[in-house]
Amino acid sequence: MILVTGSSPSEGKTTTAVNLASTLAIAGTRVILIEADLRRPAIGSALNLRAEYGVASVLLESVPLENALVPVPGLDSNLRVLLANYEGGWISELFSLPTTQNLVAEARELADYVILDTPPLADVVDALPLAEQADDVVVVARIGKTHLKKLDQLGELLADNGIKPAGIVLIGTPRPGRSSYGYYLGNRAPEGGREVIRSGAPRGGKRTAF
Repeated sequence: MILVTGSSPSEGKTTTAVNLASTLAIAGTRVILIEADLRRPAIGSALNLRAEYGVASVLLESVPLENALVPVPGLDSNLRVLLANYEGGWISELFSLPTTQNLVAEARELADYVILDTPPLADVVDALPLAEQADDVVVVARIGKTHLKKLDQLGELLADNGIKPAGIVLIGTPRPGRSSYGYYLGNRAPEGGREVIRSGAPRGGKRTAF
């Protein structure tokens, strides 16, 4: 079970989760993609999918996970998606329900890989109980968008809960030349004086490298 998250919105985590799930499905493995970002769901529109049941149906209405999964056309049913369908005032507590463990256990039985697309944990901790159950946590960052302070906050949050990320997916990297390579740096952004991840080679001075 691989959980995909980020430190802030609009960094590319949903695209990363969908691409990872699709690649694993194309390779011939059984994959379940769970839309755990209930505040800003985007997978349904991205894949042009609709469902009668979703996350809330499984967690609150005892609908079997198998009945709520939607196959993605063209992938021979290797990729199935559990879409978000939740509206309520206590959204932050939903994944703390005991039924979440049942959802995770059932997903593990039905698939070789379970991919979780979650909200940015540095902003909201809705999906932290899922991160604690995941085998791997992947952090998505975008050059020119991700602020180093928010990334530090996310790292501290995960460390405080005993979670070590498997790695960082860096979005927006330039296409390298045949004989060149670059560094990814913490640099001063012109907007608000906040540090963001930028690409380029160091020209002296001390900077934070990724």
